[in-house]
Amino acid sequence: MTTPTHDTFAELAAAYALGALDRDERQQFEQHLDTCTICQREVAELRRVTAGIGMTADPVAPPESLKARTIAKATAQSSPGRTVSNPQASLRARPAAARRITPGWLLAAASLAAAIGSGVYAWSLRSQLTQMQETMAELSERANTLRNNLDEARRESSRLSRVMEIVQAPGTIQVSLTGTAAAPSAIGRAAFNPGRGMVVSAERLPALRPGREYQLWMIVQGQALSAGLFTVSADGAVTFVATLPTNLLLSSTAAVTIGVTEEPEGGSPGPNLPILLAGVMTRR
Repeated sequence: MTTPTHDTFAELAAAYALGALDRDERQQFEQHLDTCTICQREVAELRRVTAGIGMTADPVAPPESLKARTIAKATAQSSPGRTVSNPQASLRARPAAARRITPGWLLAAASLAAAIGSGVYAWSLRSQLTQMQETMAELSERANTLRNNLDEARRESSRLSRVMEIVQAPGTIQVSLTGTAAAPSAIGRAAFNPGRGMVVSAERLPALRPGREYQLWMIVQGQALSAGLFTVSADGAVTFVATLPTNLLLSSTAAVTIGVTEEPEGGSPGPNLPILLAGVMTRR
């Protein structure tokens, strides 16, 4: 029988590091290992690599048939008890991928696995970041909507508070407003308080033409004073706090006519006929 050479034992280093040799082969390899520094270094390096890989996955025992084939090929034996005269030729006849598992190959495999894991992790992080950005954008949009709704609610609350303050204040004068021939269905009401202001509400006013607004007037002794501009809802309704003219003669006891006309957008210095809604307030 041909005595195994160093190359033959070197081929068994990977199987030895993986614990895949049987008792006889392990004893023969260990006898060689005691005297070969090259195999000692290779086995130490293989054990470091296999130990690191072993921590990343649960151990799986190789099939007995695989173990038998590996040992048989590594020792150039086709079956127990049958000797092959040229083990090196048998080793050369094996596929290159099955001849030797080197530390470099194992390190490359571990690096590839780490790269794949890093890629999957990076993709997961990007997906989570994209989802988080979309969620934040949606929440920001909702917050802006809620903020706008809150601002609108505050303005409406302030307006209603102002309306109630004028309507319920002592000394407030209530004036009925009636539609004229130009708007016979229109009706309205004004609440005037000399110290607090005036609130006007109206219903069934005609729809405004594009570029037009309603203008409220207070006519005292033939002088028409603007008291503000307003628009109406689709059904012609409105409630708004008028702007009392600064030159209104509040001390006068003369009657005041409250009227509504349709004017160009931005208002007019004086009323353009016809008056659509009107009423007379008498002060005592």
